[in-house]
Amino acid sequence: MSKEKIIDQIKRLIYASDSFQQIEALIDHMESPDTKIDETLYSAMISSVVTTYARNFNQSDGVGPLPKMYEKFNDPNNKEAHEKLLTARNQLYAHRDIQNTKSSFEKAYKIDVWLQDGLLLQRPHMIDISASKLPEIKSLISHQRNRLQKDLDGKLAQIINPNREYKEGEVWELGVDFP
Repeated sequence: MSKEKIIDQIKRLIYASDSFQQIEALIDHMESPDTKIDETLYSAMISSVVTTYARNFNQSDGVGPLPKMYEKFNDPNNKEAHEKLLTARNQLYAHRDIQNTKSSFEKAYKIDVWLQDGLLLQRPHMIDISASKLPEIKSLISHQRNRLQKDLDGKLAQIINPNREYKEGEVWELGVDFP
């Protein structure tokens, strides 16, 4: 495999690693006892968790999805969490797939309307991933990050120049002046 191809794979892994770190930080914040999250804020935060995770598995120009090995799991809990996140991305968060969601959740997207102080107010009943699922999502993210790091280390070892002196504190751009 060419060095350029390996560098492209490394870039993909680094982008995924960064998004997994963002998810871990957001879930840590959501689970913090000091964080007060109402229903509206929770929905926005869990939407971010879902879409940030799922973007690593969708085809996009220039970057592409993670390799298929990141969609295979020995642990059935990680497999289930992965599948639920991707389904939630497609049916609840990135797209409002009302027809498919309504077949699973009778009250999905129901809208209440009431009169209060002379104003007609409304509130949609949105479906969100329960906060009780956050530990399962964290476990999945940890698993993905661990195997991603092993993959990344192996690919970096293939391209690093053993004859070059790398000095601490210097910054290089991957694919330009690194390796």
